[in-house]
Amino acid sequence: MKVLLALLFLMLAACATMTTGTHEKINVSSSPAEATATLVCDGHPEGEGLTPIVFAIRRDVGDCTLTLRKEGFEEQTYPLSQGVNPAYWGNMVFSPLAPAGAFLTVLGDSGEKAIGVGALGLAWIIFGTDFHTGAVRAHKPASVDAILKKR
Repeated sequence: MKVLLALLFLMLAACATMTTGTHEKINVSSSPAEATATLVCDGHPEGEGLTPIVFAIRRDVGDCTLTLRKEGFEEQTYPLSQGVNPAYWGNMVFSPLAPAGAFLTVLGDSGEKAIGVGALGLAWIIFGTDFHTGAVRAHKPASVDAILKKR
């Protein structure tokens, strides 16, 4: 029973990594279609193609800039800000593990200290995994539907 309970906790750990993964899709469309879409994140090109297009990028690539160009139309630029993935907040269910573990480790008797160290380790895994994998991040907006203006 204890093993099953431990496996359940580990499956729930790292909510963002488990539910949304380390990559995300940025959907780009334009009217008119077939505009050249260029995605640059933290100064590094992440992709280019004709609209409609879907860019698959790592969640932790930093802030991005999407540029749309089409002959006879004004160039348009959209900032894509890197923020916190809403799925990460699911980890807060486990937030009492850290202070409880610290309390038991410092003030508990010998048996409680072991439980406290275990709780601290579990909290480290739960919260640290999403940061390590980059899944703690998400870009906004996740889709751009541009209406290009004629020159």
